[in-house]
Amino acid sequence: MQKKSEGLYYKVFSFLFLSAIFFFLRLDTFKYVYDSVVIKLIDPDSYYHLRRILYTINNYPKMLNFDNFLSYPLGDYVPWPPLFDFISATLAIILKNINFVLPALDMFYFFLGFSIIYFCLQKEFGFIPAVTTAFFLATTGILRVYTSFGRLDHHALELLIITACYASFFAYYKNKGIFFLLLLTATILAAFFNWPGSVIYFPPMVVFVFYKLYRKDADPQIFKGLFVAFHITAILIAIYLRFTKTTDYPP
Repeated sequence: MQKKSEGLYYKVFSFLFLSAIFFFLRLDTFKYVYDSVVIKLIDPDSYYHLRRILYTINNYPKMLNFDNFLSYPLGDYVPWPPLFDFISATLAIILKNINFVLPALDMFYFFLGFSIIYFCLQKEFGFIPAVTTAFFLATTGILRVYTSFGRLDHHALELLIITACYASFFAYYKNKGIFFLLLLTATILAAFFNWPGSVIYFPPMVVFVFYKLYRKDADPQIFKGLFVAFHITAILIAIYLRFTKTTDYPP
């Protein structure tokens, strides 16, 4: 009993310590964001996402899909899919404090992904792999740049969704069942509605399943489920594009 309580203590302490490092390295931009009369964001893309999010907040749930100021004076379709801006606008409305919530969202999204990875690895592979991976996620420079306070771009939500997608994929692989298949389909769909270039993340799933089938280590149902998930995603995206008349979504 004592060993179990000690093990739990180390796990909780490690997660809190790594979380402290995570936030400490991302809050160094806090002063930059608030050091003038207006809020300053990091990276030009953040300002366009801010424009689209504020439009959604003021016209909720309507979104800015066609922007008259793109390719001015002709206007053009917004090149980003809607999920990031819609979720961010929804959270800003719920939490009310827009001036703090919006600059903090990317950091929050990635922290959720960071937490999922830590606890999933701890459950499947043990304490050391979880701590090591979480440490590198917290401290790696490029991840820090894209998830700092004041950044408002789709990359952090993309990392969260892909993390959830692979977690649901392995849950479906281990447990099968319609619930995990629906969860996998939902996360794949969310990935494409956040960034259409997300297609680059899915070949490893297919290769893994083919490899397991070749080794006769997997139920053929897994491949059928993956086939269904991708096709449902493609159909729903096609329907969305048809009804919104938006076909110009380059990666």
